[in-house]
Amino acid sequence: MTLTIAGNTIHFDWRFLRVHMPLVVNRFHYRMLDMSSVALFADTMGLPRPPKGEAHRVTADINESLSYFNFYREKLKVA
Repeated sequence: MTLTIAGNTIHFDWRFLRVHMPLVVNRFHYRMLDMSSVALFADTMGLPRPPKGEAHRVTADINESLSYFNFYREKLKVA
């Protein structure tokens, strides 16, 4: 089973995992879903950004990334 790493600014996270948890990284698919990149794309299309949280805790960041994904999926009308 391959997994997709997703979230905001995940390249740093992926590099950390590659160094400290190489067996975990081997389970990830080579594609990543970086919500920061999706947000930049949406900016070029003139879409509004969802509100940004200030918690910066693991659970809050995961929930925020999921809400960003759902927000942009709805705005971009992607199935």
